[in-house]
Amino acid sequence: MAETNTTGVYNKRGKCLIRWYEGKTRKNEVLSHIPYNKTGIAKAQQIRSQYIHAFNTGIELEKGFTPAPTFAVMAQKYLDDLKSKPNSVNSHKTIKGRLNNYWMGVVGNLLVNQIKKRHIQDIVRSSQAKGNESKHTTNIISAGSAVLSLAIEEEWITENPCVQPRKKIKTVKKKIDPYTQEEMDIVVPLLNKTDKLFFAIRWYCGLRPGEVAALTWSDYRDGYFSVTKSITDGEEGRTKTDHERTVPVHPKVQQMLSEHLKVRQLLCDKILVTQYGEGYRHTRAFANRFQKALRKADIRSRSPYNVRHGCACRMLEAGMKPGYCSKVLGHTTRMFFETYAEWIDRDETKVQEQIWASMN
Repeated sequence: MAETNTTGVYNKRGKCLIRWYEGKTRKNEVLSHIPYNKTGIAKAQQIRSQYIHAFNTGIELEKGFTPAPTFAVMAQKYLDDLKSKPNSVNSHKTIKGRLNNYWMGVVGNLLVNQIKKRHIQDIVRSSQAKGNESKHTTNIISAGSAVLSLAIEEEWITENPCVQPRKKIKTVKKKIDPYTQEEMDIVVPLLNKTDKLFFAIRWYCGLRPGEVAALTWSDYRDGYFSVTKSITDGEEGRTKTDHERTVPVHPKVQQMLSEHLKVRQLLCDKILVTQYGEGYRHTRAFANRFQKALRKADIRSRSPYNVRHGCACRMLEAGMKPGYCSKVLGHTTRMFFETYAEWIDRDETKVQEQIWASMN
């Protein structure tokens, strides 16, 4: 009776034997370095698929070629692994976009052991040509680097070609431009009731826009917000840093929430709801209306994200310790110091100048 096998992988004295066709020619190869077990069979299937792919696409395999999956195959495996993790919707969607937009066109059909530093440099140049900031370019390279790190774990390659090109990307920290209390006092009254609450939470509590949209009444207890999730690109997932935190709610926001509670939608637990009684899936509309109010008030326009920066700067100017501020805002201490160094040093400089003046 003929042997049937849908995987194309067979047991050859404890090792994996692969069989495939190139046109009408039957091919086979014993993979002496891969044992015939569950893990080995999966790896052998990838090698077999690569031989078939090389034949079908006309790729000429180099002399001394070591079978390995293409970047596209390894990227899909990485994304599948990422998607299987809880609360990874946001990161999965973001990384998938970076891989599709920048990596696949350059190295998608290459074997992972054929990818060189020059390919990474091409991806860096492509990102820069589109006007992306250094941080965004670094994130693009990090997405592919994670895929290649998986290839290292599975012993397809021994080095990650992303390391040096990523280090050479010049990162220029974008200077923050926070709104002032005077500006907020003028622009907020021009907003509708829901927008007022949205920006009040950002101004007095320092939450990110997606974190505000994801807030539920269950998250608001005893004068605190439990910030555990965020909404990005229409999907709800974990916060940006993947950490939960408890944020004290300013009395002014508490008053607004008590008034807002009167119109709470019973079918939706979200604090902010649309006219249809549903939670917001995007925050762009809030930003657009805020910009419109700025123009009406003749206030210098800049990103609404500076409302959150304004909260951080006011906390520091009030004398709060940087460590506490970073905890409330959901920053790592290092990131907080890098972002708000000017405001942290501002009061300290005044103190040091007073000491200097008092010295004999």
